[in-house]
Amino acid sequence: MPTFRDAISEINALGLGANVEIKPTPGLGVEKAKATCALISSDWPDSLPLPVISSFDMSAMAVAKDLLPNIERATLFGKLPEDWLSIVEQLDCKAVHISTRHVTQAHVDAINRHNFPVRVYTVNDAARGQELREMGVSSIFTDRPDFF
Repeated sequence: MPTFRDAISEINALGLGANVEIKPTPGLGVEKAKATCALISSDWPDSLPLPVISSFDMSAMAVAKDLLPNIERATLFGKLPEDWLSIVEQLDCKAVHISTRHVTQAHVDAINRHNFPVRVYTVNDAARGQELREMGVSSIFTDRPDFF
């Protein structure tokens, strides 16, 4: 199984940007965030733009804010909670990532009103991608870039 270091090497070889998602693991969010931040600090190539860090685990996001304050963070939500803005502001995030299954025009409008990019995951249908674009979504995550 490839390691995060392996992934960084491949991202560098391909000249890509990256969203580094710290996967939630109950009770291990802080440790995982510290390890992820340490690897980004030590191994991220100067030739690449810094990654975006995201997570559903807000404790992990708080660690990323403290350890790597110069790296963009994005809150990651399935459904947009009512207190989304306070979470985004508390973590000093620069974007909101939300599921394609739950995003609505009202969500996109509210997030855009506060000048945060709206990035939607995981969109594997070209028609849905076009619909999201028309809604005002900034970008999408996909497993099928060949569809777009």
